[in-house]
This record gives sequence, C-alpha cells and structure tokens, in this order.
Amino acid sequence: MTRAAKCFAIDYSGSTWNDDFYHSNVRTILNSKYQEGDEIIIWDTSSKFISKMDYMRINREKDGNGGTNPKCLFDTIFKKYDEVDYNELILISDGQIWDSEVKDLDIAIQKNLNRFKCRYYEIYLLGNEANLSVSCPFTRFNANEFNCKYDSLERALVARLLGTDGDKELRKSIILMHKRIKINNTNKSENKNEIIDELIMKDKNYDEAMKEVVHCFSSVLKGDFQSRINLLIRMCDGGLKQIFDADKLQTFREYTADDTSVNEVENIQNLNVESSIQNCEWKCPISIDNEIDPMILITIDENENSQTSSSNDFTPLLVGFDKVVTEKIINCPLTALHIPEFIEKLKSCIDHAISLKNYRASLSSSNPIRRSPFTRRKIIGAIPLGENQEHVDASNWTLMKLITGGKNLGDKNLWFFIIYLMIKNGEIPYLKDIEAFIEAQVIYRFSTYKTSISLSGLSNLPQTKVFYPTAAWSCLISPFLIPKISPKSNLFFVHLIHYKELLQILKLFDLQLPDQFQSFANRIEVLSHLLNYFKKNIKLLDVYKNGLKYPTILVNVDEDSPMKSGGICGEIYIPIDGEVTDEKRLKLIQKLSNFCYNAVRDGKIKMNELEWLFEFIDVQKNLTDMNVESLINGYKENDSNNNITGTGLDFWKEWDENVEKFKNVKISMNTCRPFYQVQPGITWMDELGKIINPSGPILSFDKYFGNFVDTYHKYPTKDEYILFLYRRVCLGNDTNSTLPKNIEKFTEQVFNRYQAVMEAYTPDEFNYRFQQNASIIQRKLNE
Repeated sequence: MTRAAKCFAIDYSGSTWNDDFYHSNVRTILNSKYQEGDEIIIWDTSSKFISKMDYMRINREKDGNGGTNPKCLFDTIFKKYDEVDYNELILISDGQIWDSEVKDLDIAIQKNLNRFKCRYYEIYLLGNEANLSVSCPFTRFNANEFNCKYDSLERALVARLLGTDGDKELRKSIILMHKRIKINNTNKSENKNEIIDELIMKDKNYDEAMKEVVHCFSSVLKGDFQSRINLLIRMCDGGLKQIFDADKLQTFREYTADDTSVNEVENIQNLNVESSIQNCEWKCPISIDNEIDPMILITIDENENSQTSSSNDFTPLLVGFDKVVTEKIINCPLTALHIPEFIEKLKSCIDHAISLKNYRASLSSSNPIRRSPFTRRKIIGAIPLGENQEHVDASNWTLMKLITGGKNLGDKNLWFFIIYLMIKNGEIPYLKDIEAFIEAQVIYRFSTYKTSISLSGLSNLPQTKVFYPTAAWSCLISPFLIPKISPKSNLFFVHLIHYKELLQILKLFDLQLPDQFQSFANRIEVLSHLLNYFKKNIKLLDVYKNGLKYPTILVNVDEDSPMKSGGICGEIYIPIDGEVTDEKRLKLIQKLSNFCYNAVRDGKIKMNELEWLFEFIDVQKNLTDMNVESLINGYKENDSNNNITGTGLDFWKEWDENVEKFKNVKISMNTCRPFYQVQPGITWMDELGKIINPSGPILSFDKYFGNFVDTYHKYPTKDEYILFLYRRVCLGNDTNSTLPKNIEKFTEQVFNRYQAVMEAYTPDEFNYRFQQNASIIQRKLNE
C-alpha cells in the first residue's frame, strides 16, 4: 500500500463560482496547511489531480463548474494508486450536496476500506447552505475513529445549527453513521462466537457457556460513544421533535432502514415444501384434504383503511404509536406483546390458513383467490410455514409490509415468534390446528439465523452474533455473571417485561437455567413493580412498609383536605400496637397492588420475603443499582440480618388495657380543655396516676384535638384526627412508630366529650378559648 502525505479534495462545483467567501477561505486553508509534496484534487461530478499553481489560478478567477458528487474522488485516486494510505485528507466544500449523493459516498468508502485508508480527516464546509452530512461518511468506520474525531464534528454541528430549528437531513446522516459503526462493531472477529452456540445448544455445558458469555460483553461499544451520538442527534433535533406526520412511523430509523426485498408467496417456485411435521392432521378448508403446506392469510378491512394514502393500501400497524413506544418495540419486538393496542391491531389482520399449493393453483384459474374465503377481507400478503429460506423470505416480506410498511425495522424472526406465541396461547383459536407448523418454522429460524446475544440492536449492549436460543439463555443468565460483568449490563433487566417469552424459546430447545432462576425472577418482577409504583408515590412507601411490619387501621382522609400540606392524604394505613397477622398483611398488599397480592397468593413469593424486598426500595435508585447477589440468594428465615417483622409492639400497653377508664374525662365549655381540677384538691394528673404510670409515655388526646383546630381552623373528622395524631406522635420518633391498638375507641371518646363544644362554638371561637387558657393559672380561673 502506497503511503501518501496529505491530500486536499477541493469542491469545484458550479455553486462555488464567483463565491468570494468560499474561495478566500480555501486560499487561507491552503496557505496555512499546504506543504511541498501534498496533493490537490478538484471535484464536481468528476475529479482530477492538479498542481497547486493550477488551482491558485482557479482560485483567483473564482471559477466553478458542474454538479457536486464527492464519490468521484475515488475514481481519480484509484487511477493513480492501487492502494493508498494518506496521513491526512482535507475535504473542502460549500456543502450543497443531495442526500442520495452522501449515501453514495458512504457506500464508496465502505466498499474500498481495504484499498483506501486515512489516518486523519479534516472537513471544511464553507457556505450558508452547507449540508453537513457530507462529513459524516468519513467518520463511519468504527467507534474509535468516531471518538477521535468527535470534538471537530461537534464544533462543526454547533456552527451549523446554532440559532436554527435543527436539520432533519443531517439528523438522518448521524443516525446512518451510528448504524454503520454498530454494523462494523458487530462484524469484528472478536464479536463472533461459534463455541458458545455449541456449548449451549448441543453440549448443554452450561458452566463453560457462562464463561464464554462473559467474554461476549467485550462487544459493547464502550466509553462515551452512545452519549455522544445522542448529543449530536439532540443538536440536530432543534425544533424537529414534532416533525413526524400522524400517518408516519414515529421513528427516525424509518429514514435509514433498508426496504424489505419483495418476495411474495406468488413468486415461490419450490412447492416441494420442507416440513418436519409427521402424521399431519391439518385439512385445507379449500381442498378438504390433509396438506403439509399451510400458509396464514394476512388481510385488511378496506373500509377501515379507506382514508389511507393512495401510495399504500393500508396503514402499517406501528403507525399511531408515540416515539418512545415505537423505539422500544423496534429495539426488541417482544415488547409489543405487552402493548394490548398493538396486539389487537395485529390480531385483526391475521386471517385463516389455506394450502399454499391450492392458493397458487387458484391464481391460474378463472377465479383467483384475492380475498379471504372466510372473512372476505382483502389479502395483502401471506405467511407460508415451510422450513426453508424461500418461505422465510416470503413471510418476512409480508410481516414487514404489515407492521412497518416494508421497512426492515425490528428483528424479523422475533416478529414471527410473536405470531407463534399468539397462536400457542390460544389468542387466535382458528389457527390452533397449524400450531405445529408455525412452531417448526420458529425452530428452523432460531437455529438457522443469528442475532445479537443481547437480543437488541442497542449499541450499549453486547452485539456478538449467536443463535436465538443462545441469546435468550444468555440474557436470562446474565444476573448470575455479576460481578464478572457490570451490573449495568444485566440483560435480564433489559428484557424483564418479556422474560417469560424468552423462557418459551428455551423450552423449544430444551435448555436449562440454574435452579435459583425462577425464584429470583419472581422477586425481581415484584421488586420492579414496587419500585415503579413508589417512584410515582414516594410518600406512600413508609406507610406500606410500616403496614407490613405492624397491625394497621385504615383511615380515609379527603385528598383535598388541608392536611395535604403536611403529607399524603387519601386512604392510608396507620400502624398500631399489637401483632400483625398474615391475613391483615395480605389485605394491605391487595390494597397496594393486585400484582403483588397474586404473587403472594399463588405462592410465587412469601409474605416475609415481600416485606424483605421493601428494604431494597430506594426511589433514587434503579434495578441495576440493587444488590443482585442478595436477590438471587433470597430471604432467609433464620438470618439475623433480616430485620423485619418481630413479635409485635405494646408501647401503649397500659393505655390500651385501661381504655374504658378514660371515657369519663370532662371538657370545660369555658376553656375548651379538660378540667384541670377534676375534684377539689385533685388534678387531672393525680387522676391519671390512678390509671397508668405517669412516668411512662403520655398521649394527650385532647391537646392534639385542640392543636388540630389551631392548625387547620376547622374541626377534624375522626380519620383526620387519627392521621394528625400519627404525624405528631409517631413520624420522626425514634422510640415509637405506632399508635395504641385501641386508637379508634380513644378517638370516639374524644369526639364524644367535645361534641357539645363543637355544637356551641365555631372553630375560630373554639381556638380563641383554647389558646387563651393554655396556662394552668388561666385554666383554673376560667374553669
């Protein structure tokens, strides 16, 4: 390979003609950077080497002619060199280039990677109409080169986009660059691993396979690559975040995705269908004979699609979902299984099955099948179920046409797997008799084609190419690899919402997971549910945590109550003394979440284990921040470190035992307080000493009633009063976190003795008397 110093590739197109700004800046660049021996190429739609002297004449005359297509640079370079390695390539252009020409340049660079190398690129775009996307192909080789050139690229984008609403075309180019780097990373030799497929699928040697999976995490694009890409995309967004039309896919990936190769079932030539299904009992409803070539008709209701564009006869299923949902589905199509609206749309298009052979025969008859014989809906495609490449390609074309409008978005084999699961789970009962055929194609696909080991195209996840069962097993096993892999790379958490579907893949291939897996998965499901709930309802965390440790009473304080300024209102469980029973705890959990209630009721998780999981909840953290090892090992009943439900509390024991002795307390109408002197020479404290030990905890029920009126300028409801007591007596108290177990009886007594006062005075009048008699001396005088 010939070593060359530096090459200036200077735009000579017609748009540069007579442009003072452009030519003066080119002259400045050459004067500062050109050295003897450097090369100069001028280009428009063709290119040629010229001397510096000849170029300076062009520069002085401000000449320019022709179109703009930088791909032609390679024609000239390869006429001079078979292979070349430049130290530096300096590309100068006014940037007025069509997007298709940028794509051609991208293809040309990728095609000639072995013949053309350059250690450093410098791009100058001179002009108000510069299309910065021309620079992107030169940074698409790999993540390392991208990171090296990032600062220059960022400065160029800032200069181009400052004060604008963004640049849609430039954004597309950034996404193409991202896509190219991911492909380059995936194709590296270290990201191919045939050993792991053999260890898992053939040998079932799971211990050795786990070691190989750890090595696969080297295929993650490290450093700041993803965050930098995201920053560039956001810079290009400007005001473009709402550019999507309502009838378009809500993802920029549509612009950069390849079109699916047209491969309709009518074009399938090989009717010798390969099928592993023996003793077939499926009867084609057309021929009424046993057949081995079922295909699923995909149909649409023309009335529902009558408003769609004339360029397409129906609306793709992904259209109409917001950008966040669309991106999640494309990242892993299994996510769609948990979006009911999408599944209903998909189900509505899945018609009945007929024989491929009989369908093909009808096309050459006087009455070709163009509508479903069963529903009379228009056929837009079909999914043949043979176990060969031809049938897979035809199925993929139909799936992509149906879901994305023909763009390769999302993993096609996982899209197919979704339909299989819908049939297997009985959601499409009229196709149950062909379940064996579609399962056979799933097995064929999953053991023939490869995917990323992370089952996701996200560049911050491992991209090693393996068969689908290997990928599913690796995703589920990844928590057991920590700390050999980063907790942030826990692929089980990435696929948590659809991990049961991954288990189905393992079941098809008879693959095993560690014995601890299912109990661990149950815990994580519950913990994830709780974490999401309490991130949205932070103030309820302590309420439910205490409710699992202690007996509780339920109070219901209006959410618009003035008490909302001091904390959460609504239905709240207040902890009280006594021993908590599993029956009461289960009612509490049912109130919190049907999901958690069902998990306990169905035996997926024990009550004490659920309470133990509450200790992991920190609303400032995510699942990846949790101690995975502890969650794998689970709750141990006899572990002294597990500080959960004890034997119960009796902090207010004396008060509870003597509750009936407090019902005779009298309230003075003059002071709105209990009488200080209950009898001549006997104070309320003397009387209290006859009931309880006054050196113990004191609960001033009547004082707190007055404090409530003073604070909120209204009389409390009974539930408001109990909540007020809890906040004043228990919250923030290191020695006590419960109210008496007879708190409802105590509350009833308080309201009974204050009944006459509440009827006689307004809250303001009450508060005046209550505050005026705060001192003992004043109380004695006014009683």
